[in-house]
Amino acid sequence: VSDAAAGVCSGCTAGTYASSTGLSQCVNCPAGLYNTVANASACLSCTAGSYSPSPAACLSCATGSFTLIENSTICTSCSAGFYSPSTTTCLPCSAGSVSANSLSTSCTSCNPGFYSGVSNATACVACGLGSFTNTSLTSACPSCRAGTYANTTGLSSCLACPPGWYSGVGATNCLPCYMGTYTNTSLT
Repeated sequence: VSDAAAGVCSGCTAGTYASSTGLSQCVNCPAGLYNTVANASACLSCTAGSYSPSPAACLSCATGSFTLIENSTICTSCSAGFYSPSTTTCLPCSAGSVSANSLSTSCTSCNPGFYSGVSNATACVACGLGSFTNTSLTSACPSCRAGTYANTTGLSSCLACPPGWYSGVGATNCLPCYMGTYTNTSLT
């Protein structure tokens, strides 16, 4: 590139280039390409996981965002229900875990008494009446066994029927033993 008034050639600035001789001006790097040095004869590609917001820069995607392609001008945020363990991927949370916000780098396990039955969930759901779960990262809540019950949601264990009372599988309450029958044990 020449400066006709001064009679000398001037160097291209960062973000511009001159790919051949005899040019009268430098050219801006195309979108997604960049260079950070003066006097460049070409522009560089931004790799997957990074983006070029201007012709003079290539930056890594922010935590929780990604790009799968080279020469990107933007990074994409992972949506709620997904997470980004690296700047080149966005994955769904597995059943039993959730991501409530975008830009997550990991998923959170559902607490005991709660579950997530589908992948890419954004919230854990309380176990229903007659069911429970006593572990985290649960994708379903099993029914309470006979002799126990769950009369509220979100329980991490079922409650035992007292002696003289009984229940079936998945019960929400206990019933008194019929006349002529009894139970003297309490399940735990």
